[in-house]
Amino acid sequence: MAISFGSIGTVCATFQGTTTLTPGTICKMAVNGTVSACSAGDAFLGCVENSDGLLHAVAVRGFITVSYTGTLPSYGINKLSADGNGGLQVDKENGQTYWIVQLDTVNKTITILL
Repeated sequence: MAISFGSIGTVCATFQGTTTLTPGTICKMAVNGTVSACSAGDAFLGCVENSDGLLHAVAVRGFITVSYTGTLPSYGINKLSADGNGGLQVDKENGQTYWIVQLDTVNKTITILL
């Protein structure tokens, strides 16, 4: 049996976007119910699950799997922020705290609990 965290406890909310965002991209709050892409070091709201033009379904709770860059994260508690490329990075100084439950060093993805 394979271990899977897909869709466990996922809560999505629909937001207007300032630009088109690709599913799997980390995003942040812009203004008044609007989301936008993150710059490196930004705190993030969640992960775009689906997109229809400028409307985006964003996972704001639950487990998500996203790409990471830079320093290899560790299992358990990590401080993370946006990497500016749609994924995450370890950010020990300014990051928010998240649990990493899966780590794929080949595909450079992590599964975190929002």
